[in-house]
Amino acid sequence: MATPGRKMTISAIVPAAGCGARAALNGNKILAPLRDGKSVLFWTLNALRSAEYAGHELIEIIVVARSEEFAAIEAVKQECAFSLDFKIVEGGATRQDSVSNGVSSARGDFVLVHDAARPCLPGEVVARTVADAQKSGAAIAALPVSDTVKRSNGAGAIAQTLDRSEIWLAQTPQVFKRDLFLAALD
Repeated sequence: MATPGRKMTISAIVPAAGCGARAALNGNKILAPLRDGKSVLFWTLNALRSAEYAGHELIEIIVVARSEEFAAIEAVKQECAFSLDFKIVEGGATRQDSVSNGVSSARGDFVLVHDAARPCLPGEVVARTVADAQKSGAAIAALPVSDTVKRSNGAGAIAQTLDRSEIWLAQTPQVFKRDLFLAALD
């Protein structure tokens, strides 16, 4: 856990190496225009830059991407006019591999993982998740399930109704003590 009262440094890891197949767009959805001609990635990076970090310091943003999109991501970085460190690292075969690549190149005390395709990031969610991670070493944003959730028997028939009070939808950001995350990879 972090030392209470000590200002932590935070590296934001932005997984962007997916192909966005579900979006049915030509190209990666994070590079598609969203508002004012700016890309989804632009708005996600802007949200991270302007978020509150519970009194701690965001020292770098690391975008994890496919190498063929490095130039496009560099152009988005230029649009954002960052004053903090910004890196682009190559993604892996899976999301987990991509996040690991990002974390391995991070230098912050904590890493904050936030999906590139999620530009609507309330600053208070970031602050709360960072504050909780400082207390316990790790924290994720999550939403309670309000729908009725069923478990199937594998053949498509309902086998059980699950207790929704025990089910949460994992979201990003997800914040971890960097050393704790790296140790979990070993």
